[in-house]
Amino acid sequence: MAELTSENQQFYFRIKRHKLTIFLKAHGNDKILSLKKELVRILDDKEYKDPAKIRLLKADNNNPPVYTSLDREGETVNSHGLSDEQILYLSYWDDKIGKFESVSVEWPEPDEDDDEDEDDEEVDEDDHAEGDTYHQQVKVDDNISMAEDDDISMEEDGKGKARA
Repeated sequence: MAELTSENQQFYFRIKRHKLTIFLKAHGNDKILSLKKELVRILDDKEYKDPAKIRLLKADNNNPPVYTSLDREGETVNSHGLSDEQILYLSYWDDKIGKFESVSVEWPEPDEDDDEDEDDEEVDEDDHAEGDTYHQQVKVDDNISMAEDDDISMEEDGKGKARA
């Protein structure tokens, strides 16, 4: 079996710009220019066919982050110290202002439903493993009398049937 070296190690990057995320695979010895050429091919944008008109950046861990361009001539994934599953940022050259645009990424808002209590979830009998116990409200025939505080405890037998 071939030994995995930093040159042939596979890296997976998420390249972000505004609401766009591109997943890109690379190797440690791949040049940044080859990543940019692959991005140009993926984007298929008539205005940005030249890899020199796009810039890749990495962010540090500061808040707010400081972005560093990866566009030094001949640099590779390894020489920039990039790590697997790292997020990189893409910006375009703006001919109107004569410089690259600022990094702009729109992150999704947290889903309001995530904050609800888990107690509000309905019980789905098919989602329980054998031996699980849970409480379920049962519609009772009007002719049967039960005390208000009585409830029925159900236990699945693993065969799709429940017993009280």
